[in-house]
Amino acid sequence: MKKAIIDCDGTLWDLHALIIPELHKRYGVPDEYPTEWYWYRDYCFDDEFFAIVIDAHERQITYPPFDGADKLFWTLHGLGYQIIVASHRRPHFTYQLARWLEGNLPWVWSGVYAGPSKHFMIEP
Repeated sequence: MKKAIIDCDGTLWDLHALIIPELHKRYGVPDEYPTEWYWYRDYCFDDEFFAIVIDAHERQITYPPFDGADKLFWTLHGLGYQIIVASHRRPHFTYQLARWLEGNLPWVWSGVYAGPSKHFMIEP
């Protein structure tokens, strides 16, 4: 079976809608931010940034997915893909992420991963 690894944050829901206003308020991050991964380091330290991201992950359960996320799931499912949702969030958020998926998107996904690296999911 073919496998589709779908990143959650920024792909299925708008993580930045929660973190950018808070980063702006606390550290002066502009509304339009660069797209390279460590863009926030011009404004705050890693621990400050990730504290805001962790808070967003805690609050995600109350936010909807992007429009079209359900269509993505149905399309991949129809094409015979096994769908695994992955996130770099802390592992203890796995259950909450699964509950969010269950309440918001078609239950055609077969797995959820939360942890520090998704590289092991990609076959060489």
